[in-house]
Amino acid sequence: MTSISPPLPEAPEASKWTLHYIVGVFWITYWIGNLYIAFNYIIPFLDYYFVTGILLAYIAFVRPTSFLEVFAKPMIWLWVLTAAIPMVMYVDSSFGAYSYGALKVRIIYLSAVGGMALILLEDNREKLLHDAAMIALGLTIVLNFIDLVAPLPMSRAPGRAAGLWADPNIAAAALCSLLIVVVHPRRVSKRDLFIVAITLLAILITFSRSGILFAVFLGFVYLVLPESGTGPSASTRWTIAIGAI
Repeated sequence: MTSISPPLPEAPEASKWTLHYIVGVFWITYWIGNLYIAFNYIIPFLDYYFVTGILLAYIAFVRPTSFLEVFAKPMIWLWVLTAAIPMVMYVDSSFGAYSYGALKVRIIYLSAVGGMALILLEDNREKLLHDAAMIALGLTIVLNFIDLVAPLPMSRAPGRAAGLWADPNIAAAALCSLLIVVVHPRRVSKRDLFIVAITLLAILITFSRSGILFAVFLGFVYLVLPESGTGPSASTRWTIAIGAI
């Protein structure tokens, strides 16, 4: 009779928070959380040109093949072409400040999209995006409540919460978008219900009519769409919702 060999020990799971993961989370949070506005006020020498340069240098050193993968995508070249027209206009001085502003905006968006494309080539991109969205959502919620009590320097509408987004309507849209990324409508746990509730409250204090309307729609989605057997029951969700109202 042959003896059964003991099972091999499992290899320890690699740490999720590697340097590359932290850089990726920071870069995505930097844009989807509008952190570059805060940097401009607090540490202005770390503007988006400087931060983008550091990111590109880092990826060129540790993931040089990522550039080839990104530049092989037609969509990136379409973004580059959108910057070509204002670049030509900028050469012609008769267009003045308009061409410079248009060129600057396209460079900003191109660096954001290109940087995220480089970061999200990783196998754990879904988890990375989720973590970045969670951090951005938390910062936006906290700063919204602070902005309502003590208006931040970038606030354009005192008495209405906007956080780093300056405009309450944009802040409400950002909160709705981040919530969709953070909490899956079909899988809602008790913790997720708390996140939904606090996010909807943060949207409410923006006093954005379009934001509040979409928040009501999102609240209804999170009440009726979750699959049975995942998180609180439908009756519990409705009880919590009615109690909150």
